[in-house]
Amino acid sequence: MAKGFYCKLALTNLGKNRKFYFPYMLSCILMVMLHFVLCSLTYTDTWESIPSSGLLYSILTLGCCVVEIFALILLFYTNGFLMKRRKREFGLYNVLGMEKRHIGRVLFWETFFAFTASILIGLGLGMLMSKLAELLLCNMLKFQIRYTIEFLPRAFLRTGVVFSLYAALMLVYSLRQLRKAKPVELLHSVSAGEREPKANWLLALVGLVLLGMGYWIAVTLQNPVEALLWFFVAVILVILGTYCCFIAGSVAILKLLRRMKGYYYQTNHFISVGSMLHRMKQNGAGLATICILSTMVLVMISTTSSLYVGNSDILHNRYPREINLTCQGDVSSSMDAAESASLEALASQNLTASHLLRYRYTTFTAFQEGDTFRLDIEYQNLTSIGLDGRIMELYLIPLEDYNQSTGQTLTLGPDEILVYQNRNTYGQSTLTLAGRTFQVAQELPEFLDNGFSTAEIITSLFIVTPDFNTLESLRTSVNDFYDDVGSVTVKGYYCFDTGAGKDQQIQLYGAIRESVRYREEADISLESRAYEEQDFFSLFGGLFFLGIFLGFLFLLATALIIYYKQITEGYEDQTRFRTLQQVGMSKAEVRKTIHSQILTVFFLPLLGAGVHTMFAFPILSKMLLLFGLTNRPLLMLTTGITFLLFCLIYSIIYLLTSRFYYRIVTPEK
Repeated sequence: MAKGFYCKLALTNLGKNRKFYFPYMLSCILMVMLHFVLCSLTYTDTWESIPSSGLLYSILTLGCCVVEIFALILLFYTNGFLMKRRKREFGLYNVLGMEKRHIGRVLFWETFFAFTASILIGLGLGMLMSKLAELLLCNMLKFQIRYTIEFLPRAFLRTGVVFSLYAALMLVYSLRQLRKAKPVELLHSVSAGEREPKANWLLALVGLVLLGMGYWIAVTLQNPVEALLWFFVAVILVILGTYCCFIAGSVAILKLLRRMKGYYYQTNHFISVGSMLHRMKQNGAGLATICILSTMVLVMISTTSSLYVGNSDILHNRYPREINLTCQGDVSSSMDAAESASLEALASQNLTASHLLRYRYTTFTAFQEGDTFRLDIEYQNLTSIGLDGRIMELYLIPLEDYNQSTGQTLTLGPDEILVYQNRNTYGQSTLTLAGRTFQVAQELPEFLDNGFSTAEIITSLFIVTPDFNTLESLRTSVNDFYDDVGSVTVKGYYCFDTGAGKDQQIQLYGAIRESVRYREEADISLESRAYEEQDFFSLFGGLFFLGIFLGFLFLLATALIIYYKQITEGYEDQTRFRTLQQVGMSKAEVRKTIHSQILTVFFLPLLGAGVHTMFAFPILSKMLLLFGLTNRPLLMLTTGITFLLFCLIYSIIYLLTSRFYYRIVTPEK
């Protein structure tokens, strides 16, 4: 053959099949662009001046890995659509005398041209969008950017290598499909219809059971740690249940509709139900995929936006006062040193302290069994105990310190205590610890501001003892049990507000830190809300940015799958609708039938995604407690707004793709 024949034929094929290749290449270009942007943000030196740059780097690196994995899955999925549509074309080449190795050469050049163009265009757009993305992220992080132009060879290299590898994998997959197929099968692959599937009631029932189990886990779990550990189990159950319900359940529903004579024996319903029923086997998997992707978009954007918007509340929960000092060692002298250093620094900044808290406490981990807290738990039982939330961090505070900090005058008997549990209620009338049983005089509705419990992944139980001697006795018993005198110590907590601005708070933090440094006798750790604010913005701003990125990627995948589904079904239905018009069906009736067919299945994934998100809300709200987000109405609001916006975008996708479908099945003469 003439030199360059296969190249020219490949280019011709790309042009003739632009309806199929254009969205495929467009999605590839966007994925290359998104990947390059994330890589450039990961490898840039812009974040070096941020105190929490390591945390942000980890988030962006995770984003790159997720994009790489998902891009591979999506490319394989869409490439399958392309191969299915072009099998007849390849079969015709084979019948006309081209050997499979020659068709393979054509496929090679098609893949080469498509991916080369996609990678180059994607990298070019990525270069243009990377600085804009950097500005957006800096705005989220409340960080002043240095406007510099950087050439990042690592970002170019990683993106180019990854998607070149994907191109090779797509080619190998396509060649394998071509090699396995027979010429006659290729020629008739498009026209080959599917048999009417049987209603697999057992599989549909299994799907409902799996969904019910996933929903039950999401709704019933109360402990945040349990929610985190069981979340992925619930996700797997819901995904499996969704596929079973859409594949088997949809067939069962359509057959029920066919038995409903009043509904079925209408022109538009008769045709649409029959058409969907014959290809629901392949349709169900696609609809389930759309439903899962839609749910992922809703969950990811709603949770990350809640964390970002609620960042201020989370920051105040973690650092209840502007300045927080924790004292160890000789706690009395350390707390006096902390107070002295704070007063000196306040005087140097012309500030005064307000909302002062000062109390002693000790803390250790125990395992709850009813009203008894055990220390002698076996290691092999640790996992099971953790799963049901029985691992607790106990905080013991003497009554005199509690009264002084709250301004109350409560009294307790020798064997009485006050309790407060931060993520649930204690709900017991007695408490046994280290061989002593105490009566719960009162379960407090709230407790002293303390950011430690917010930072703990496990539940915290605060216990107010009758006096300091009782606390010291319990602490000694715990140390004796562990045979380590220094394992559990008494600590002091000293914190206050100033009402000063952020910059002055940071200056005060620096002054206290310098003052504490010269007090060698004191063991003091210092935290400042204003100083730590950047860490929070780095975490939640980074997560929100990543959520937007991945949400856009999942939305792109959803739109692409819907498009290919509509196009593929359009060409499959073209002959059928042409025949119906020839026997007397008007264009208006055809359009009505098409809308009935599309609407019946198109919004099922959206409905399913809405139901999944609704049942996921309780477990998501529990998980977000681990991040310190206690504002449940905020999560509800962001979820609702996200769902409404997604419905709008989904409806636009429906209108656009349904037009393509209608143009295919009813071409203009």
